[in-house]
Amino acid sequence: MKQALFSVVVPTVGRHDKYLPKLLFNLRKESRFIGEAIIVRSGLKSIFGGVYRLFFHLIRIFLRLDFDIKVLTCVEQQTAGQNRNNGWQKARFQFTAFLDADDVYHRQRLRTIAELLQNYPCANLILHLYSFSKLNNNHVPLHVSDIIPSGAIRTSLSAEVKNQSERQLIPGCFNLSAKGYYGEKLNIHHGHATVRTGLRDLMMYSELQKGEDGLFCSEILVNYGQVFIISRDLSFYRNFKSSFAPSKTKKRLLKIRYFIKFIFQK
Repeated sequence: MKQALFSVVVPTVGRHDKYLPKLLFNLRKESRFIGEAIIVRSGLKSIFGGVYRLFFHLIRIFLRLDFDIKVLTCVEQQTAGQNRNNGWQKARFQFTAFLDADDVYHRQRLRTIAELLQNYPCANLILHLYSFSKLNNNHVPLHVSDIIPSGAIRTSLSAEVKNQSERQLIPGCFNLSAKGYYGEKLNIHHGHATVRTGLRDLMMYSELQKGEDGLFCSEILVNYGQVFIISRDLSFYRNFKSSFAPSKTKKRLLKIRYFIKFIFQK
């Protein structure tokens, strides 16, 4: 078995399949850290399962990837949380990095996390802040010094964990409020989590249709020790060609909402 650090789990639905080749191409930049990519596709008719697996076998050859691609399919339509759990259960390497097919992937992402783990080998979970702004982030340098240990947030700063139902911005958001530290909410997405693989015996994603990321992140943040949060430079929320991406108007309204809330909180 390759001496790598990460199993990369990518849950996907039909409309996001088109993003997978680009994601795998970007992962090639960090292939020395990756032992396998596990693509989990539910809601696929059994007659197409073999064709789907063959497609990714050919992609692996064409892109000359030196990590394995494992494809898990099932006929039933499953939630994102179920898809993540299915992939997580098959992961063989020390850490499982969850990615969404249509998220914007930073090409230094796993390298940065690997550097973090060299300095903090006890870390269990690494959460990545995301930004609503689409920038040319592929060449932005990342620094391990941008990491915020969760212990400081939990203890010294009296962080307040809010789940999806209490503070929802757009589907797929989890918000951590660290009063007195940021002056703003910390936006975390379920596709931006890297978890110690062994934690699957203690904690799995909820099977809820919505909010599984908030429940997962809030519980693991409070209960399972060393968690680190990396700065916004690491990830951006979804590929902006995605139908889920917030429109410019919606982003402006969100900023106005934050500003008004900030004024009245003073």
